[in-house]
Amino acid sequence: MNRIIALLACLVVLSSASTVLAQPTAQFWEEVGGSASGDGLSAATRGVPTGNRQVSVAVGPDGRPVVAYADGDTILVRRWTGAAWELIGPSSASGGLPQIVTDAAGRMYLAWRQFVPPTESFEIFLLARDWTGTTWQPLGTSGSGGGISGAEGGAGVPAYSLALGPDGTPYIAYQSTTFTEADFTTQTAGLHAWTNQISGREGGGASNALSFKIEGHGTTTFVSHNAEHPTLAIGADGKPVVAFIYSSMFEGGNPPEFNGENDDMYAVRWNGTAWEPLGPALPTTLDNVALGAPGGISNTPGWIREVGHDRLVRPSIMVDRDGTPVLAWGETNFDDGFRYIYVYKFNGTSWQGLGSPSGQID
Repeated sequence: MNRIIALLACLVVLSSASTVLAQPTAQFWEEVGGSASGDGLSAATRGVPTGNRQVSVAVGPDGRPVVAYADGDTILVRRWTGAAWELIGPSSASGGLPQIVTDAAGRMYLAWRQFVPPTESFEIFLLARDWTGTTWQPLGTSGSGGGISGAEGGAGVPAYSLALGPDGTPYIAYQSTTFTEADFTTQTAGLHAWTNQISGREGGGASNALSFKIEGHGTTTFVSHNAEHPTLAIGADGKPVVAFIYSSMFEGGNPPEFNGENDDMYAVRWNGTAWEPLGPALPTTLDNVALGAPGGISNTPGWIREVGHDRLVRPSIMVDRDGTPVLAWGETNFDDGFRYIYVYKFNGTSWQGLGSPSGQID
């Protein structure tokens, strides 16, 4: 049983020393309505679970923040009114890993992960509410049954990412278990837009992380590759970009060709008809990278995944105003064992470190 302690969900905003909002003169952080002291803005009844992305924040059209969090296994949303943190529901959301985003008009989209007893799997659900509205509403069947990811059967989602298109359309990218008997890996498979499903659950999904079988050295070894912890962004062109962690595992013993079990970052973009790699492509043959050597965008022998510490595993991607994808991730250094943050940007043909060749933030 996971231990839940009474953590406060706190929020601070960067306060400006000037009243001229157009000037970037912010100099210090300021607490908003007692959100960073006492019981915080949550004043949780059962406590905000630790260890795994249980708080999400967005900003409405009036510049005021809205925060989604888990109180035990109940998903709650509070909005700053200018004087207090108002609880605005919803009343039917139960689970964890909430994510909230707002569109230009302030319409709020709240997604979360919930256990579905009939399929015995965790699935992604979503509700929406207008900024000035009073009720949360599903988009199609996004709030009932198997939700979004489990509408066609259990997907078993450990991680997902929510983003809005330039027209306000919500998209979900999620990690799932396999949907075909011929594939035994996990994959970043689903990317749903409700008005149009641009990537199905069959095959390898958006990531298409192939696994391999090695024979001929006295035993059969399965080189299993997973695509994990997707992060999703959509630029002004409306084309989704998904980045994810590509990991290597060996089942049945390490083959003589074994290179290591490091993991790396990769990214793909939807071109309107198919997913295309942004920078290095995932291995399609049993080459050095498929056998565990460094590759991808990160291309280092370090570890991005942190087993037992999912709170540290959260790569993040965005598309800037010029349409340039920017990717950040945390990685444990192979040499000193310390964890560092890296930021890279895509120049149209390759990824480059932002601020320095390595992209490392000191």
